[in-house]
Order: sequence, then C-alpha cells, then structure tokens
Amino acid sequence: MRFYTDGSRIGKVGNFVIGWSAVCELGELVKGSQIGGSNINAEIFAIRDLLKYLTNKRVRLLDKETEVEIVTDSLTSIQIISGYLKDPSSYNLSESVNYVAASVISKYIKEIEDRGIKVKFKHVRGHGKDPSMDKEDIWGNLFADYVATQESEKLMLTL
Repeated sequence: MRFYTDGSRIGKVGNFVIGWSAVCELGELVKGSQIGGSNINAEIFAIRDLLKYLTNKRVRLLDKETEVEIVTDSLTSIQIISGYLKDPSSYNLSESVNYVAASVISKYIKEIEDRGIKVKFKHVRGHGKDPSMDKEDIWGNLFADYVATQESEKLMLTL
C-alpha cells in the first residue's frame, strides 16, 4: 500500500510553526503540529507518526499487504532514516530530534517487517513540479501538503 507524507513550516523568525501529515487513498491517517522546528522536523515527524499508526494492532490497513511504500518529497528525511538503519551507532541522539525520530522509525520499520511486510521509501519532487510523476503521486503529495499546511495554519491562529 502506498502512503504519502509531508511537512509544512510557516511563520516568522522566532515564531515558526510546523505541521505534518500522512495520507493515503482512504484519506487522512495522521496529522500534527507544534510551535517551533524546521521543515525537516515536520517531514520526518510525518513519517514517524505514519509508522506509529501502522504498527497499531487495531489498524487493519496492512492485513493483506506485502509492502508499504512511503512517498515523500523530503530526500533529507530518507537519507537520515536510511543512514540510521545502516549504522545507528554513528548517530548521537542528543544532537538532533531528527536522529531521535529516525531511531523511533527504525523500531517501527522492524515491527512492520517482522510481520512480513517490506517498507520502502520513494522520493518525489514536491507540489507536482515534475511532469514525469504519475498522477497518483501528484495527488498524494498535494493532499499530504494540504493537510500539513492546514495543521500549521490552525496552530498559528492560536498564537
């Protein structure tokens, strides 16, 4: 099954808000926001929260699946996660919340793969900017971006 994740960052220096989301053809799966953080934080939190959601024993989305494909426009997130999966000892978790997220993600990936389901990542150019992208990936990326941006804007309105 294919899932789409994205992050958003809005605001001004000293007053940034980030939002994130994960969606699929069935709709929104997870979303969140917080005061402060980078766009990369938002992107990797979307992946983390998606995998947390998928490992929930009550979620039946993966019952007949053999593969989870996470489509993201964040190449940096994929690189951090891939690097952590290859050599976790080279990452100092006290250096970055992104490394902490990668550590948590690696545990969720192991749990999913222990169920016989392969987890893979696909990078796409964001916001439908690549004419070679298939329509499903354009739709998924734009939908995840929309939800993440809405989460950021909703929190920003409370400040």
